[in-house]
Amino acid sequence: MSDTNLDTYTEGQGCTCYAYGEHECGCGADWTPREVYELRDEVTVLRKALNDLLNDCINFDGGTLTPIFMENASKVLLGSDE
Repeated sequence: MSDTNLDTYTEGQGCTCYAYGEHECGCGADWTPREVYELRDEVTVLRKALNDLLNDCINFDGGTLTPIFMENASKVLLGSDE
């Protein structure tokens, strides 16, 4: 999970230069939209769930999953878009 506390997070939190947006900010405050953090957290949870399911499948059938399934699952777990 992200290190950002989403309960209290707002874009530009901690901005000391009184900017209205990231394009005006010169102090380096975090202007990442809250949704980005939420989606990153969701990806982490889903990758772990997929990894657990894949391990369950391998353990169930003795490791004889088809190579194409293993290759595709590995790409997803590694975050590859190819």
